[in-house]
Parts: sequence; C-alpha cells; structure tokens
Amino acid sequence: MESVEKRTKVLTLKEDFLSQVDPKTLGCIWVTDGALEDREKPFGWFDYLLDGILEKHILEAPKSPKSFFTANQFDRHFYVLQVEKSFPSLNQAFEEAFMLMKRNENQKKILCLSQNPQVFSVASLKKQTDLEFKNLIY
Repeated sequence: MESVEKRTKVLTLKEDFLSQVDPKTLGCIWVTDGALEDREKPFGWFDYLLDGILEKHILEAPKSPKSFFTANQFDRHFYVLQVEKSFPSLNQAFEEAFMLMKRNENQKKILCLSQNPQVFSVASLKKQTDLEFKNLIY
C-alpha cells in the first residue's frame, strides 16, 4: 500500500485547490490547526466553493471545534467536514461525517486537506474501501 506522503499533493493557490474538485468529488475533510474563526489559509478557498457559507456560519452559529457543511457542486451534493486537529477523536468525527454523506456510484473521491497529512492515518479512513482519498496539504 502506498504511503500517505506519496499520495499527498501540496497546494498553494485557490486555483490549485479548485482544480481538485470535480464531478467525482463527494466531499472534503478539512483538519484545521485552529478554530474555523481563525480563517486559516484555505478558509477563502472553501468559502468561495461553498458560496459564502463559511463566513455566514462564523457570524451566526456558536463556536465549535467541528462543523459540517453541504452544498451543491456539479448538480450533486458536496460535503465539507471541518474539524480542529485538537478535537478529542478525529476518527469519530470522520465516521460521523461518512454517515451523513449521501453517496452515489459516481462520487467516490474525498479530498483530505490539512497542514499535516499524518492526521489522515486513522482507522475510519481505512475502513472506507469504497472511497478514494486524496491528501492535500497547504
């Protein structure tokens, strides 16, 4: 099996990130170093992709170390789980997100975005054998 590092792509621009999202993409798991309110570098990428949902969420929702969003991309559901790396159980957060995602046979790709790709070496991802994970770092 290929190592996490070999399956990892480094992103520096919003366009690099957006080019990873295609009709086969079911969603993205975004592990942040801090709170969503800190607006880490990819915040603008996601806010653009989700038509301003993140900014609205920050203004209206109570602070939480974990947030789940859904939007439409390519006339299909697109999901984003944002979770702080200090969350007590990343594995459980990932499992819960997978239960909420409505899957179809054409959407198999999950983007995994973080500053450290090792956070994606958890059992819940390995159990999802019907999905293709692509690790992205920023």
